[in-house]
Formats: sequence, structure tokens, C-alpha cells
Amino acid sequence: MKLELDPDVLKNHQQKKSNSCIPMSVELLLKLNGNVKPTFFDIQDGNLGYKTYDGDGWEYKDKTIEGMKLHHLFEDKRGKYPIEKLFDKIREELDNKRFVQISLYNGKRNNGKDDNYHGWVVYGYEQNPDKFYGITFDHGNPNPVYKDTVFEELTKMKGTDILVYE
Repeated sequence: MKLELDPDVLKNHQQKKSNSCIPMSVELLLKLNGNVKPTFFDIQDGNLGYKTYDGDGWEYKDKTIEGMKLHHLFEDKRGKYPIEKLFDKIREELDNKRFVQISLYNGKRNNGKDDNYHGWVVYGYEQNPDKFYGITFDHGNPNPVYKDTVFEELTKMKGTDILVYE
């Protein structure tokens, strides 16, 4: 099952800065749910008082932005996640027609630290075989990037924190 991705949102969305993937993915959640216009960039532009650069989902824990209340879940350190509960929660959210924001490993940073992650939005899944579908935007690329290996990557990472909403 896959949730619909509004083509107008995908045409207008972008990651405005090289280090704004979490604000970008929160804006994508807002846009895909119709809470804001496809041209909304107030988080990345710094107009709402949130970080315009990356950090983690803590910035949005229990915050309401443009009518969407966000919840930061699975806050354990990577490798200590209850991985099956994480997968069950993602499926539950999708079954209830809600996208899920996640972070996926993205390699080493320029400084050599092995801690680079990128914000993604999960929009669908299959159970046989297990597969999650994700979408993101990369700075400098006007086109969405799709991935169908989210389940495998989360398994290899041994979990990730997520943002869900009501």
C-alpha cells in the first residue's frame, strides 16, 4: 500500500540548504497532508523559530506546526531499538493514512565522522517481502529521490528515531 504523493507538492518542494534535511522533511509532511501550500518554506527559512539546520527530531517533539502535532518516537540510541515495534509503528501510521519521517544513514561527513544521516518520508510498504518506500529531496537537486530499500537500511542501522503526527 502506498499513500498518494501530490505531484504539485513534489514539483515545488526542495531542500534549500545542504544541512536542512530534517526541516525539509517536516515541511514535506505538512505539504503532503495539505496543511500548507506547496510553496511553504517557513521552517527552512527560519520564520517559525525552529532550527533551519539539521539536528534531530527532538526539535519537533510534541510541537504543533500549522495544525499538525508532531511526536518524536523511538528515541533510543541506534542499535538498541525494538526494531519490530518500530516497523509495526511505521505500518500502523501508513495504514492510518499518515506519512512517517525517518532518518537513514548517509555515509561519512566531510570531517570523516561516520554519523551522517538524511531525513526521509516513508509513504508506503509491502509485507511480502518486507519493503518500505521513502522519498526525500537533496540540496541542489530539484527532483525527488525515491528509495525502496528503506526496510533493509533500517534493519542494517538497527533502527532510527521517527516523527509521527496527529
